[in-house]
Amino acid sequence: MDNLGQLGLSFGYSRADISMFASLISIWIYFGKILGGSCGADAGLRRRVDMKGLTLQVITGRWFVVFASFLIMSAAGATYMFGLYSNEIKSVLAYDQTTLNMLSFFKDVGTNVGILSGLINEVTPPWVVLSLGAVLNFFGYFMIWLSVIKRIATPMVWHMCLYICIGATRKLLPTLALLSPALKTS
Repeated sequence: MDNLGQLGLSFGYSRADISMFASLISIWIYFGKILGGSCGADAGLRRRVDMKGLTLQVITGRWFVVFASFLIMSAAGATYMFGLYSNEIKSVLAYDQTTLNMLSFFKDVGTNVGILSGLINEVTPPWVVLSLGAVLNFFGYFMIWLSVIKRIATPMVWHMCLYICIGATRKLLPTLALLSPALKTS
């Protein structure tokens, strides 16, 4: 844990945060050992051979797919951060609250209306859907960022609505790409 502490300090985290993170890692490793069966006295070569089969079963099983999809979806929550950057959009682009509410509405439309996303998911493999989600996310939020830092001409309101709708669509694409195969295997 000493290397973990040094890394945390170099990134500017407090000692309390590093200590808490190291404790969580230790607990995770402890439970991994218990669930893996490597803490007992009979955890010899026979158990290691059995572990190879168990590991293969876990990785190819449906619960691993569900777990992996939850991990990816937990990182796909950028649409909830609209409140953090909406004031910047409002001040830089001289929007009023009504215009900002309209942007928020189109963010919600992009997040929740998944007809096109569902159709794409039906005809393409999951890696295509995930790649498309990444490209759409980058394009939508990159265009918003360019307009806020004034690298492009100030876009019309409907352009910004389109950008945020496209950027928010990426939340639905990973959800479809990850949960659909998990549900099909159950």
